[in-house]
Amino acid sequence: MELKEYQQNTLKRVKAYLEALKNWRVKNDKVVAAIGKDAALDVPLKAWEEIGGTHYRSRKNGIGESLPNFCLKIPTGGGKTLLAAHTVDLVNRSYRQKQTGLVMWVMPTTQIYRQTIEHLRNRDHSYRQVLDIASGGRTVIYEKTDRFTPEDVAENLVVLTLMLPSASRQNKETLKVFKDSGGFGAFFPKDDDVQGHAKLLEHFSNLDAFGDGKQAGQSFVAYATKGCNVGFSSFFRDRSKLRSATRCGSFRPSLFWMKATRLTARWRRIRCAG
Repeated sequence: MELKEYQQNTLKRVKAYLEALKNWRVKNDKVVAAIGKDAALDVPLKAWEEIGGTHYRSRKNGIGESLPNFCLKIPTGGGKTLLAAHTVDLVNRSYRQKQTGLVMWVMPTTQIYRQTIEHLRNRDHSYRQVLDIASGGRTVIYEKTDRFTPEDVAENLVVLTLMLPSASRQNKETLKVFKDSGGFGAFFPKDDDVQGHAKLLEHFSNLDAFGDGKQAGQSFVAYATKGCNVGFSSFFRDRSKLRSATRCGSFRPSLFWMKATRLTARWRRIRCAG
């Protein structure tokens, strides 16, 4: 599909920002290597200023890194979805220099969601064709209930479609996209991989975890065996602690409850024998 002039101008602006972003990222890496993380530049802001942008609001991700962000302001019926697909292509080619990865595609209403996901799954539709060009024909469309692995993300352009209410972060309870469905265990270390969990928490310090993070994977057992009849039963009644333990991936729910059942039964036998 041939783009209109204003659409082409929009994408030229996006490409200019992404190229400036890539150049400032290289400069920032040199600064950090020479001086340290404390001297890190606000790369997205620097890139925005370079292309003549104003009123940029800097954002950071959960671990304190600068997070590039921008919006496309397009009139109603101006092809925002098509431009979004082209922007994914530009981000991969101009900034990430990869054809694979994970894209979260968030839509505001059920009607738009159903219509868009139908178009994205249709290989003959212009939206999908743009994504297939970006990925070299390796585009995969998923919904939040679908399961996928790190290998899927490494080998394909995975587009995860979401409804806006699922991604709105009012608080941790309403952030439904992160609700443990048991389908993403491959993204986390195995339950008994203590070092793996510790390394994960060290790198992603904002993960919700049960315990102090130093003995991730052992925290539950330590609490259960040391707690005995002092607060042991109350642990299982406190669902908020259970959610914290499962949400970060330290324990898969099925294995978590299996351990809980065995330890509860063992504790009861010990108490009765005593």
